[in-house]
Amino acid sequence: MFSSPLRSEAKPQGPLGSGRRRGEAMCARPPQGEGHLGRKRRHSRMKLVVRTESEIEEAVRRWEPFVHPRAGVYFADPEQAREVMRRVFRCIGRQVDPLLGGGDGCVIWHGETRRPEPIVSDVCGERSDSVWGSLGRRHLMCHQPVLDVVKPGDTQETMAFASRVLALLFASDESMEELMLLPKEPFRMCCGHQECIRINHISLDP
Repeated sequence: MFSSPLRSEAKPQGPLGSGRRRGEAMCARPPQGEGHLGRKRRHSRMKLVVRTESEIEEAVRRWEPFVHPRAGVYFADPEQAREVMRRVFRCIGRQVDPLLGGGDGCVIWHGETRRPEPIVSDVCGERSDSVWGSLGRRHLMCHQPVLDVVKPGDTQETMAFASRVLALLFASDESMEELMLLPKEPFRMCCGHQECIRINHISLDP
């Protein structure tokens, strides 16, 4: 995991960069005994204090040097990427930063969430919880952070999982290659909280 803030004078590689300036890019597996898939409700949504719009713009400017060039392929207009970053900041607390924040605590998402639908071609008739449990994918039984984005070639916004969008924006080529080997689902969070969007909590395990 990352252990110290990125330095502003460092060459922007993205916080999941192969240089590993902040420690290991991502957790390889959930730490034993840490987190619990059912604990998300401990984080009260009533206590959320978000950044002002001017603070959001400043936070986006701090993120921009770390955006990977691949984002230019997905978001043809740089303003689209900036708007996605604004939406992220509107859905997290004022004092936290999933990319540049110090420490290693969870950054809890307070925006829209959704539970993924299971692939049921060979498990028809089972409840979704049973399906994910039987496939060893218990983290997909939890609500996952989502936000609206405009995909390449589209003009209408569609829902995307926040963990995948953040990886698209900030993961190094090395990290992204590993992540793309995983199923096209929300990434497992090594902290055990699927409503966390801290980037160095993204796990490389399926």
